[in-house]
Amino acid sequence: MTVLVRRPGPPLDGLVQAITYQAGEQPHTPVEKIMPDPETSMWINLNLDEFRSGVASAPGTMVAGPRGRATVIELEQGRPV
Repeated sequence: MTVLVRRPGPPLDGLVQAITYQAGEQPHTPVEKIMPDPETSMWINLNLDEFRSGVASAPGTMVAGPRGRATVIELEQGRPV
């Protein structure tokens, strides 16, 4: 699996802490646990315009946080996020 983490330069450096790109072979159970966090993160599905969490779904771009409990989202096996 490829995971790239970049710190953005101006003008995003004052607003965005890191940009993370994940691609390649995903685990057999393609889920991601978004842990409790006082900060806000934006997730973008680069393949489909959807994220799923159990029976609920969200558009392919979503904002997560701040949050006090973990959330599990389903990822497509082998697809970039």
